[in-house]
Amino acid sequence: MKSLLPLALAATLSLSCVSQKKYKGLQSELETTRLTLAEAMGDEEAAKRRAQNLSGEVAGLEATNDELARALADLRRREALASERVTQYRDLLSRFKELIDAGTLRVKMVDNRMVIEVGSDILFPTGSADLSPDGKSTALQVGAILGSLEGKRFQVEGHTDSVPIATARFPSNDHLAAARAISVMRMLEEAGVPSDALSAAAFADSRPVAGNDSDEGRARNRRVEIALEPDLSVLPGIEELEALSSGPGPR
Repeated sequence: MKSLLPLALAATLSLSCVSQKKYKGLQSELETTRLTLAEAMGDEEAAKRRAQNLSGEVAGLEATNDELARALADLRRREALASERVTQYRDLLSRFKELIDAGTLRVKMVDNRMVIEVGSDILFPTGSADLSPDGKSTALQVGAILGSLEGKRFQVEGHTDSVPIATARFPSNDHLAAARAISVMRMLEEAGVPSDALSAAAFADSRPVAGNDSDEGRARNRRVEIALEPDLSVLPGIEELEALSSGPGPR
């Protein structure tokens, strides 16, 4: 029996060495697996962050594309409106060609509005708001043409030179300018322009088109202008403005 103890001890030690090697191997494999999993999890987190970043970039690009599409649509709308206004202006010049060639009136653009300018000296006697025979004839011709423009609105504006007036009927240039604008407006109505398409305004000498230091300049400033009012309903952004202005009125 004693002779077997060394062999048993050797076998036990041998098995112990094998178990320790296997344990260390398994432990090393476990550590490698842990590192691999950690790297994989790190890669996964990085992938998630990259995906989130890409998603944000895609959303930003989509928003940019939407803004560009709206801007392009707005630009096309503005171009269409500009083209339409050019067409209207040419049409107005064509309709008034005879009166323009005769030197009776001018057609021009003022503050983005098409304006028909008639000298007050053609329409009225000096210091008066009563249309002369030639003035009535001119106003009726203008009114007949304007009346054929369906759906349009007009503002008749009275202008004077800087020489002050002070009479019982016209205490100031403002009174004279207003009375002249109203006289022309009434004649346009008589020619067939709807009354709800007309309004009157007086600017007196506040908007000169020439200097008041000469007879020629003062004559240019004495005028009646008929402005074609723009259709604000077709302007970009009008829906937002209408939404802002909606709601109950003052109580």
